[in-house]
Amino acid sequence: MPDLFGTYLNYNFPEPQYLGAKYIHRGWIAENIPDDVQTIFDAFGGSQSIAYFMKQLEKKTITNDFLCFNSQIGKALIENSHEKLTSTDVSVLLSPNSRPEHFNLMENLFSNLFFTVEEAKFLDAFRSNLEYLENEYKKALAFAIICRSMTRKVTMGHFAHTRALVYAANPKRIQRNRSLCRPIEDIFMELLPQYNAAVFDNGKENYSYNQNTLDLLPNLSGIDLVYFDPPYCNSHADYQSFYHLLETFVMYWKDKKFT
Repeated sequence: MPDLFGTYLNYNFPEPQYLGAKYIHRGWIAENIPDDVQTIFDAFGGSQSIAYFMKQLEKKTITNDFLCFNSQIGKALIENSHEKLTSTDVSVLLSPNSRPEHFNLMENLFSNLFFTVEEAKFLDAFRSNLEYLENEYKKALAFAIICRSMTRKVTMGHFAHTRALVYAANPKRIQRNRSLCRPIEDIFMELLPQYNAAVFDNGKENYSYNQNTLDLLPNLSGIDLVYFDPPYCNSHADYQSFYHLLETFVMYWKDKKFT
Protein backbone atom coordinates (compact mmCIF):
# COMPACT_ATOMS: atom_id res chain seq x y z
CA MET A 1 0.00 0.00 0.00
CA PRO A 2 1.20 3.53 -0.65
CA ASP A 3 2.93 5.58 2.01
CA LEU A 4 0.44 8.33 2.79
CA PHE A 5 2.44 10.11 5.49
CA GLY A 6 -0.90 10.56 7.23
CA THR A 7 -2.98 9.09 10.01
CA TYR A 8 -6.12 7.85 8.23
CA LEU A 9 -4.73 4.37 7.58
CA ASN A 10 -4.93 3.87 11.34
CA TYR A 11 -8.67 3.39 10.84
CA ASN A 12 -9.76 -0.11 9.92
CA PHE A 13 -12.59 -0.92 7.57
CA PRO A 14 -14.67 -3.76 9.08
CA GLU A 15 -13.65 -6.66 6.85
CA PRO A 16 -16.48 -7.50 4.45
CA GLN A 17 -17.92 -10.83 3.38
CA TYR A 18 -19.35 -9.73 0.06
CA LEU A 19 -19.45 -11.22 -3.40
CA GLY A 20 -16.81 -9.60 -5.61
CA ALA A 21 -15.46 -7.27 -2.92
CA LYS A 22 -12.03 -5.82 -3.87
CA TYR A 23 -10.92 -5.43 -0.26
CA ILE A 24 -7.65 -7.31 -0.77
CA HIS A 25 -6.86 -5.30 -3.92
CA ARG A 26 -6.99 -1.86 -2.30
CA GLY A 27 -3.24 -1.29 -2.45
CA TRP A 28 -2.99 -2.15 -6.15
CA ILE A 29 -5.94 0.11 -6.96
CA ALA A 30 -4.41 2.99 -5.00
CA GLU A 31 -1.09 2.63 -6.80
CA ASN A 32 -2.86 3.26 -10.10
CA ILE A 33 -4.61 6.48 -9.08
CA PRO A 34 -2.95 9.56 -10.64
CA ASP A 35 -1.35 11.89 -8.12
CA ASP A 36 -3.50 14.88 -9.07
CA VAL A 37 -6.84 13.16 -8.40
CA GLN A 38 -8.73 14.88 -5.62
CA THR A 39 -12.34 13.68 -6.04
CA ILE A 40 -13.30 10.05 -6.71
CA PHE A 41 -16.67 8.55 -7.56
CA ASP A 42 -17.17 4.85 -6.76
CA ALA A 43 -20.06 4.10 -9.10
CA PHE A 44 -20.89 0.62 -7.76
CA GLY A 45 -19.94 0.86 -4.09
CA GLY A 46 -20.97 -2.63 -2.96
CA SER A 47 -19.30 -3.41 0.36
CA GLN A 48 -17.81 0.16 0.29
CA SER A 49 -14.29 -1.15 1.00
CA ILE A 50 -12.79 0.75 -1.95
CA ALA A 51 -14.71 3.94 -1.22
CA TYR A 52 -13.52 3.72 2.38
CA PHE A 53 -9.92 3.37 1.23
CA MET A 54 -10.32 6.41 -1.03
CA LYS A 55 -11.54 8.32 1.99
CA GLN A 56 -8.44 7.14 3.85
CA LEU A 57 -6.32 8.50 0.99
CA GLU A 58 -7.75 11.95 1.83
CA LYS A 59 -9.80 12.08 -1.36
CA LYS A 60 -13.24 13.60 -1.53
CA THR A 61 -15.22 10.38 -1.93
CA ILE A 62 -18.62 9.95 -3.54
CA THR A 63 -20.08 6.47 -3.52
CA ASN A 64 -23.25 4.99 -4.94
CA ASP A 65 -25.05 1.67 -5.00
CA PHE A 66 -28.38 0.58 -6.43
CA LEU A 67 -29.05 -1.55 -3.35
CA CYS A 68 -30.13 0.47 -0.32
CA PHE A 69 -28.39 -1.72 2.25
CA ASN A 70 -25.06 -1.05 0.50
CA SER A 71 -25.69 2.68 0.36
CA GLN A 72 -26.38 2.61 4.10
CA ILE A 73 -22.85 1.27 4.65
CA GLY A 74 -21.62 4.21 2.57
CA LYS A 75 -23.66 6.67 4.61
CA ALA A 76 -22.38 5.12 7.84
CA LEU A 77 -18.67 4.98 6.98
CA ILE A 78 -18.05 7.30 3.99
CA GLU A 79 -20.47 10.22 4.34
CA ASN A 80 -20.56 10.07 8.13
CA SER A 81 -17.63 11.87 9.75
CA HIS A 82 -18.28 11.62 13.49
CA GLU A 83 -21.59 10.07 14.57
CA LYS A 84 -21.29 6.79 16.51
CA LEU A 85 -23.74 4.54 18.31
CA THR A 86 -23.78 5.16 22.05
CA SER A 87 -24.83 2.84 24.85
CA THR A 88 -28.14 4.73 24.97
CA ASP A 89 -28.68 4.12 21.26
CA VAL A 90 -27.92 0.43 21.72
CA SER A 91 -30.40 0.20 24.60
CA VAL A 92 -33.07 1.60 22.32
CA LEU A 93 -32.19 -0.80 19.51
CA LEU A 94 -32.25 -3.85 21.77
CA SER A 95 -35.56 -2.98 23.43
CA PRO A 96 -38.70 -5.09 22.90
CA ASN A 97 -40.62 -4.65 19.68
CA SER A 98 -42.32 -1.25 19.82
CA ARG A 99 -44.93 -2.13 17.16
CA PRO A 100 -45.25 -5.90 16.75
CA GLU A 101 -48.45 -5.49 14.75
CA HIS A 102 -46.44 -3.77 12.01
CA PHE A 103 -42.89 -5.02 12.48
CA ASN A 104 -43.36 -8.76 11.96
CA LEU A 105 -41.95 -9.22 8.46
CA MET A 106 -38.90 -11.26 9.41
CA GLU A 107 -40.93 -13.59 11.62
CA ASN A 108 -43.61 -14.09 8.99
CA LEU A 109 -41.30 -14.61 6.00
CA PHE A 110 -38.00 -15.96 7.24
CA SER A 111 -38.65 -17.92 10.44
CA ASN A 112 -37.35 -21.48 10.17
CA LEU A 113 -35.83 -20.61 6.80
CA PHE A 114 -32.82 -18.41 7.49
CA PHE A 115 -33.39 -17.80 11.20
CA THR A 116 -35.09 -19.40 14.16
CA VAL A 117 -38.38 -17.86 15.26
CA GLU A 118 -36.61 -16.17 18.19
CA GLU A 119 -33.94 -14.65 15.93
CA ALA A 120 -36.53 -13.43 13.44
CA LYS A 121 -38.49 -11.79 16.26
CA PHE A 122 -35.29 -10.13 17.46
CA LEU A 123 -34.68 -8.70 13.99
CA ASP A 124 -38.23 -7.34 13.79
CA ALA A 125 -37.81 -5.71 17.19
CA PHE A 126 -34.45 -4.23 16.20
CA ARG A 127 -35.96 -2.85 12.98
CA SER A 128 -38.90 -1.33 14.83
CA ASN A 129 -36.64 0.41 17.35
CA LEU A 130 -34.23 1.65 14.70
CA GLU A 131 -36.93 4.13 13.71
CA TYR A 132 -36.39 5.89 17.05
CA LEU A 133 -32.84 6.88 16.16
CA GLU A 134 -33.32 10.43 14.92
CA ASN A 135 -29.85 10.85 13.40
CA GLU A 136 -29.54 9.48 9.84
CA TYR A 137 -25.91 8.45 10.35
CA LYS A 138 -26.67 6.50 13.50
CA LYS A 139 -29.46 4.76 11.63
CA ALA A 140 -27.04 3.94 8.83
CA LEU A 141 -24.52 2.52 11.30
CA ALA A 142 -27.22 0.38 12.89
CA PHE A 143 -28.26 -0.92 9.46
CA ALA A 144 -24.67 -1.62 8.45
CA ILE A 145 -23.88 -3.58 11.61
CA ILE A 146 -27.08 -5.62 11.78
CA CYS A 147 -26.83 -6.52 8.09
CA ARG A 148 -23.26 -7.70 8.59
CA SER A 149 -24.44 -9.66 11.62
CA MET A 150 -27.02 -11.45 9.48
CA THR A 151 -24.45 -12.44 6.85
CA ARG A 152 -22.28 -13.88 9.62
CA LYS A 153 -25.17 -16.23 10.45
CA VAL A 154 -25.29 -17.92 7.04
CA THR A 155 -22.71 -20.07 5.30
CA MET A 156 -21.11 -18.23 2.36
CA GLY A 157 -22.50 -14.94 3.67
CA HIS A 158 -25.40 -14.67 1.25
CA PHE A 159 -29.05 -15.69 0.97
CA ALA A 160 -29.22 -17.46 -2.39
CA HIS A 161 -29.52 -20.79 -0.60
CA THR A 162 -32.05 -21.95 1.97
CA ARG A 163 -29.91 -24.27 4.09
CA ALA A 164 -28.83 -21.77 6.74
CA LEU A 165 -30.48 -23.60 9.63
CA VAL A 166 -29.33 -26.98 8.34
CA TYR A 167 -25.75 -25.72 8.30
CA ALA A 168 -26.22 -24.11 11.73
CA ALA A 169 -27.04 -27.54 13.14
CA ASN A 170 -24.01 -29.22 11.59
CA PRO A 171 -21.17 -29.59 14.17
CA LYS A 172 -18.48 -29.67 11.47
CA ARG A 173 -19.67 -26.39 9.95
CA ILE A 174 -20.03 -24.82 13.39
CA GLN A 175 -16.45 -25.81 14.15
CA ARG A 176 -15.35 -23.80 11.11
CA ASN A 177 -17.69 -20.89 11.81
CA ARG A 178 -19.09 -20.51 15.32
CA SER A 179 -21.25 -17.57 14.24
CA LEU A 180 -23.65 -20.02 12.58
CA CYS A 181 -25.02 -20.94 15.99
CA ARG A 182 -24.46 -17.68 17.87
CA PRO A 183 -27.33 -15.27 18.66
CA ILE A 184 -27.51 -12.34 16.24
CA GLU A 185 -27.53 -9.94 19.19
CA ASP A 186 -24.14 -11.28 20.34
CA ILE A 187 -22.68 -10.85 16.87
CA PHE A 188 -24.06 -7.30 16.68
CA MET A 189 -22.46 -6.39 20.00
CA GLU A 190 -19.15 -7.89 18.88
CA LEU A 191 -19.16 -5.89 15.63
CA LEU A 192 -20.38 -2.62 17.15
CA PRO A 193 -16.99 -1.37 18.43
CA GLN A 194 -15.35 -2.17 15.07
CA TYR A 195 -17.85 -0.07 13.16
CA ASN A 196 -17.79 2.79 15.67
CA ALA A 197 -13.99 2.81 15.49
CA ALA A 198 -14.13 2.97 11.68
CA VAL A 199 -15.89 6.36 11.69
CA PHE A 200 -13.54 9.26 10.95
CA ASP A 201 -13.40 12.70 9.35
CA ASN A 202 -10.96 13.10 6.44
CA GLY A 203 -11.73 16.82 6.14
CA LYS A 204 -13.79 16.39 2.95
CA GLU A 205 -17.51 16.46 2.19
CA ASN A 206 -18.15 12.86 1.21
CA TYR A 207 -21.48 11.49 -0.04
CA SER A 208 -23.28 8.17 -0.36
CA TYR A 209 -26.09 7.77 -2.90
CA ASN A 210 -28.68 5.07 -3.55
CA GLN A 211 -29.43 5.53 -7.24
CA ASN A 212 -29.05 4.01 -10.66
CA THR A 213 -25.51 5.01 -11.60
CA LEU A 214 -26.53 5.91 -15.15
CA ASP A 215 -29.08 8.37 -13.76
CA LEU A 216 -26.71 9.79 -11.16
CA LEU A 217 -23.62 10.33 -13.32
CA PRO A 218 -25.01 13.23 -15.43
CA ASN A 219 -25.87 15.10 -12.22
CA LEU A 220 -22.38 14.95 -10.71
CA SER A 221 -19.65 17.50 -11.37
CA GLY A 222 -16.07 18.05 -10.33
CA ILE A 223 -15.21 14.35 -10.47
CA ASP A 224 -11.55 13.63 -11.27
CA LEU A 225 -11.78 9.84 -11.43
CA VAL A 226 -14.59 7.29 -11.61
CA TYR A 227 -14.04 3.77 -10.33
CA PHE A 228 -16.27 1.23 -12.08
CA ASP A 229 -16.70 -2.25 -10.62
CA PRO A 230 -20.13 -3.21 -11.99
CA PRO A 231 -22.02 -6.46 -11.37
CA TYR A 232 -20.64 -9.37 -13.33
CA CYS A 233 -22.79 -10.06 -16.38
CA ASN A 234 -23.51 -13.62 -17.50
CA SER A 235 -22.15 -15.12 -14.31
CA HIS A 236 -23.78 -16.87 -11.36
CA ALA A 237 -23.63 -13.64 -9.39
CA ASP A 238 -26.99 -11.94 -8.94
CA TYR A 239 -26.67 -9.37 -6.18
CA GLN A 240 -30.40 -8.89 -5.76
CA SER A 241 -30.98 -12.62 -5.22
CA PHE A 242 -27.85 -13.08 -3.12
CA TYR A 243 -28.71 -10.18 -0.82
CA HIS A 244 -32.49 -9.96 -1.13
CA LEU A 245 -32.99 -10.52 2.57
CA LEU A 246 -30.80 -7.58 3.58
CA GLU A 247 -32.54 -5.28 1.11
CA THR A 248 -35.95 -6.49 2.28
CA PHE A 249 -34.95 -5.87 5.90
CA VAL A 250 -33.65 -2.33 5.29
CA MET A 251 -36.53 -1.29 3.04
CA TYR A 252 -38.93 -3.38 5.12
CA TRP A 253 -40.93 -4.46 2.10
CA LYS A 254 -44.25 -6.02 3.04
CA ASP A 255 -46.06 -5.70 -0.31
CA LYS A 256 -43.15 -5.61 -2.73
CA LYS A 257 -43.90 -7.00 -6.20
CA PHE A 258 -40.85 -8.48 -7.89
CA THR A 259 -40.65 -8.77 -11.67
